[in-house]
Amino acid sequence: MKRFWALAGLALCGSVSASEPEGIRKLDPAWKEMEHRVGKLLGQADQRKLLDMAYAQVAVDACPGLAIDAKGFEHAFAGMAGKGQRTPTEQRRFENEMMVDFGVYTGLVLAESFLDKPVFCEAVERIRQKAGGPSHFWLPR
Repeated sequence: MKRFWALAGLALCGSVSASEPEGIRKLDPAWKEMEHRVGKLLGQADQRKLLDMAYAQVAVDACPGLAIDAKGFEHAFAGMAGKGQRTPTEQRRFENEMMVDFGVYTGLVLAESFLDKPVFCEAVERIRQKAGGPSHFWLPR
């Protein structure tokens, strides 16, 4: 999952060669830490959903013509937060950690989007057309 959307975007646009851009490699330790941290907190399926949400948010800010589906975000966050039995204190701690993780993922995707913004936005458009992953969190055009 590490660097999934950034590399997927580069791959969709034909920009990935045998070597990755130096900026992406420098972020590897952060991606690895987040993969471990978020996987432990949410499990693999919700980890992917949280990353999709972060990618969707960055794409809306970076690329023209997209809008976030606020209700979709609310529903996804509520669904992830509603799993499991927790005391109110444990629930608050869980939700806070999940939101911090969302913020870190958003920052990592944002950093990678700045490496080559036109390529990033081309990849966003291809992902939007395939209607998978992050596109679940964009309003229809």
